[in-house]
Amino acid sequence: MTEIDPAELVRKVVLAYEGLIQEKEGNTFIHISMPRDGSKCFLNCLEVHDWALDKGYDLKKYFEAVLATYSPDWCMKTFRKPYPPFGVASSVKVLARLDAVMKEPAIKDDSDRIVLEIVNTIRKHPQENWNLILDNVYSYLPYETRAWVQDRLEGGV
Repeated sequence: MTEIDPAELVRKVVLAYEGLIQEKEGNTFIHISMPRDGSKCFLNCLEVHDWALDKGYDLKKYFEAVLATYSPDWCMKTFRKPYPPFGVASSVKVLARLDAVMKEPAIKDDSDRIVLEIVNTIRKHPQENWNLILDNVYSYLPYETRAWVQDRLEGGV
């Protein structure tokens, strides 16, 4: 079996984010440069690729989850674009934050309080991202709990 060139893995990560941004913005002229071999961004891309592969995530789904955690208004104010730059979206810090959220236990004894916290966290983002956040960031939740969160979101808590 031949070993896959790390540059090809990084290329897959870059193209996944580029394609998602092009789709969301409706602009096929958006282009993301390939990180230099050995750079911090290059190494972060390898981490993202390995993590997504290990968790069974499609890279596009991973970046959808990343985008769902950023408010377009905040991004516009901070980055002058309604989405985070590739270096931010592919950073190890964002990866660690998503990984931590996914490792949290789904239900505890105080499940009502936890569901309320999830609902309030999701509500901090634009409404059009609520389902995306629920489906990607909180995908580890049992079906019943996700339905409970969804009911709360729709019902106004």
